[in-house]
Amino acid sequence: MTEVQFWELIDQSRQGSRNCKAQTEHLQQILSTLPPAEIVEFQQVFADKIVESYRWDLWGVAWLIGNGCSDDGFEYFCRWLIGQGKAVYCQALVDPQSILHCLEGNDREIECEELFYAGGEAYEAITGEIMPLIDLAYPRHPVGEPWTSKEVVERFPQVAQRYRTGS
Repeated sequence: MTEVQFWELIDQSRQGSRNCKAQTEHLQQILSTLPPAEIVEFQQVFADKIVESYRWDLWGVAWLIGNGCSDDGFEYFCRWLIGQGKAVYCQALVDPQSILHCLEGNDREIECEELFYAGGEAYEAITGEIMPLIDLAYPRHPVGEPWTSKEVVERFPQVAQRYRTGS
């Protein structure tokens, strides 16, 4: 499966989906129409995108929006970011503050844990078997410059202005 095909499937899953749960269900339905090998390939591209987004700058933005962000919370944020589609994802890699354009008002819904599970659920539904393991190998540390709570506010002032409570 190519990245182009991957992003097309993500875009299809977003159509008519008003939240993470609906998008996940739609994606599972879409993936259920594919041959099992393509579902595994889709899942690998998804994992690769999660690893690609394992960056301090994105974690900083997620931390500000969520008023904190654990390791798991950051992974669920990366899944949410991927679920927003290629344009949003790629722009966030260039300018993490661009994520603000996806959020209305003070919306803090930036996690979508279950989106990554759609592939495994679709695979199991059509084969009756658990999907083979895919490679999800994070680097030892996120890519980029780590930050302190003071520095992250200074690095991402638009996000901090909109979401930061207290100091």
